[in-house]
Amino acid sequence: MSEQTSTPWWKREIGRKTTPADDAVEHAPFVPTLPGVSLLPRAITESIAIRHGARVLALLLVILVALGAVVWWLQGQAIAQAQADLTRAQEANAQLSTEVAALAPAKQLYSEITTLEELVSSTLADQPRAREVLTRLDDAVRAAAGPQGSVDILSAAITYTGLPTPGEALTACPNPDPFSSEITIGCLSFTATAQSRSQVSELLRSLEADPLFVGPYVTSTTSAAPGAEDAGAVSFTGSAGIDVTALAVPATAEQIEAIENPPQPSATPGAESTPAPEQAQP
Repeated sequence: MSEQTSTPWWKREIGRKTTPADDAVEHAPFVPTLPGVSLLPRAITESIAIRHGARVLALLLVILVALGAVVWWLQGQAIAQAQADLTRAQEANAQLSTEVAALAPAKQLYSEITTLEELVSSTLADQPRAREVLTRLDDAVRAAAGPQGSVDILSAAITYTGLPTPGEALTACPNPDPFSSEITIGCLSFTATAQSRSQVSELLRSLEADPLFVGPYVTSTTSAAPGAEDAGAVSFTGSAGIDVTALAVPATAEQIEAIENPPQPSATPGAESTPAPEQAQP
């Protein structure tokens, strides 16, 4: 008796035979369920969805607050340290402000002293060392007279002009060298007597050797008449420029450079030079 295979009832179809391929297909077992039909109104459904979203948002907010609290707790030590540093800095600032207020009179005094110093410097900028000039003149007179001679200064006058401005004459005192480029701040003129003309020449050499004097020059000489008691004596007048080293406040290199090399006046824009007239041909 041959063994018959049973075919499930859901595979049975009227008028159709099953094939081995149909048997190879596996189907999920049938589970009977009730049809899903929502009988609630739409407003209630939306209200339920909104409540669900609100609960989700509330949960997220609680999570964020919890995370913030954790971060705050983790950073609490650093924040406390920063706060302590800020407090110390504020206290130090207050102390420094008090000290600055206490030193205000000293600052004012320093400002006044600085102003006076600038005033003195500007006032003395053109002031000469007059005593030094007269002392050096006296030294030159003694050197010219020698141990046994005598040279007497009858009168001496010094005119101080200060540093010349760029473009002006370098010296206002007579100079035997017309090409001299030495700068003077004044002129010494004197009247004197000597026992001989050689003493006059020696005085000129002594003044020339002293860097404080520029271009010593004898302007006139008068000899005593022959047979007179002071025969051979000479009365003379002379002058010498005062070098810039006699200033109470030394001149700067920039000032000397500006005086020695004054800026050249610029040509007028658009000016045309007039050509020289041509000479007539003979």
